Amino acid sequence: MSNGNHSEDVNLEEERLAEQKARERASATMWSLEIVMLSFALLIVVLIMLFQETQIEIVSSIAVLGLALVWIIGRRRGKKLYQSFYMEEKSRLKEKTKMEEQQKIEEDETIEDKVRNALRDRWR
Repeated sequence: MSNGNHSEDVNLEEERLAEQKARERASATMWSLEIVMLSFALLIVVLIMLFQETQIEIVSSIAVLGLALVWIIGRRRGKKLYQSFYMEEKSRLKEKTKMEEQQKIEEDETIEDKVRNALRDRWR
């Protein structure tokens, strides 16, 4: 395997890791306070309608529509958060890669300097 392919494999693996982290963070924060409040409001409306002896077809229709609305809003929010977190993870990945490359360059320079100094000492 050539060095270029290895770095591509590492980049793909790191990108998958960034994607996974972004997905986990988005799913953890998808259910915001607004969505929870909407769910509780829906529950309260359904309970009030049941106690008022409203027809079950009307109550069930409202419950289903409310739950669909909660799901749609949660999913939309999750997608937005995922995109945001994914871009954040990718930028972190790029920064990490740049820092590693910089460290490697500095390390190579110090090794090169050590070899150069050793050769100078030997020639003296």
